[in-house]
Amino acid sequence: YEEAKDIAGKVKQKTIKLFGLGYTEDELRFLQDQYEDWIARNESKTKAQEEVFKNLCIAQLNVNRATQSNDPKKIESAMNTFNTMLVTANLKPSQTNQNALTDQNTFGTLIKKWED
Repeated sequence: YEEAKDIAGKVKQKTIKLFGLGYTEDELRFLQDQYEDWIARNESKTKAQEEVFKNLCIAQLNVNRATQSNDPKKIESAMNTFNTMLVTANLKPSQTNQNALTDQNTFGTLIKKWED
């Protein structure tokens, strides 16, 4: 309870509500910054999408923690989790590139149809 009161004065209340306790003030700021960045750049209309982005931010934080620990097993595990979250969100670079190519092909096909 004291931890919540101490952090609440320094971090947005919505951040604590979104991610919960158990994080340092700096970690909560990191999580909030990442969350806002993810939802600003990607569609986030449903609660499920918001939860995926929230968990993606936590996975990013865990990658940072693992990297700081210099433990290769922790780093690999954290990166695997992060990559799994990217796949879940349909945001893995190979997926977004494929989607862009599909969109281009569809648009190109449409133009050809109009030209014919």
